[in-house]
Amino acid sequence: MTPAALLASAVGYGIADFSGGFATRSVSASRVAAASQTWGLLLLVPAAVAGRGSLAPRDALLGLVAGLAGALGLVAYFRALAIGPMGVVSPVAAVIGTLVPVVAGLGIGERPPAAATAGIGAAALSVLLASGSGPLRLGTAERTGIILSVLAGTGFGAFFVLMHAASGRAGLWPLIAARAASLALLWALATRRRPARGGSSTEGTAAGGPAAGGLPFPTRAIVAASGLFDMAANILYVVAVHHGLLSITAVTVSLYPIVVVVLARLLLRERLTTRHRAAAVVAVAAAVLISI
Repeated sequence: MTPAALLASAVGYGIADFSGGFATRSVSASRVAAASQTWGLLLLVPAAVAGRGSLAPRDALLGLVAGLAGALGLVAYFRALAIGPMGVVSPVAAVIGTLVPVVAGLGIGERPPAAATAGIGAAALSVLLASGSGPLRLGTAERTGIILSVLAGTGFGAFFVLMHAASGRAGLWPLIAARAASLALLWALATRRRPARGGSSTEGTAAGGPAAGGLPFPTRAIVAASGLFDMAANILYVVAVHHGLLSITAVTVSLYPIVVVVLARLLLRERLTTRHRAAAVVAVAAAVLISI
């Protein structure tokens, strides 16, 4: 069940990231992140209640810090997806997001079996293959996108580590604490006042959450999809992470760029090169090795 749950989590993250990145091309990253995470509560709250569990102060604190790290990473990531090629930005964020928990896992004494270790290497290779088709000629926007993707990956990696550190007895309640912290930060960013040409405006006046109708319906639907798929992926990760090694679970989940690359090709007609196809094959091999 754990490998299947983690692979499903990776698919969910991929769909959520593609949807959020696409929406950010017309709406600010902070607004998209805030609204999408609000939509995620529709899944999280019933799931937490159904799953029961008890939230100790330590788990609440871990969740709060994880939520802040994830929120900052999400804003940076959506912005990076909006200004840089999705096929490059997503894998870079995944590489960094994988490196943080792998190092943390090894630091606490984890020693994955030989097949899983090979799978970790294959997963890292698949992400690198997905990151491009050759030498990149980066302009200012693209370089900014890469820098933001590194920051995003650091935030995601910290989120994975902190959620793993929470007690399995807490159920999904650390994720509730994480979402409370992230929403407080994201809505503060989304509603801050920004000067506009010819006057001033409030960015968050119509942020497009479940109770707001400020965004055009297609954009609201895309943002909602991003939030719901992201939360489904988070729930699957939290459920699975307490039944396996941190290094393996984080690497498996970090296969999500393959989904982003494929969706970008199918829906945005971004170029899918031989390296991208090879990345998909290697990712499948990695998933098999990790699940052995």
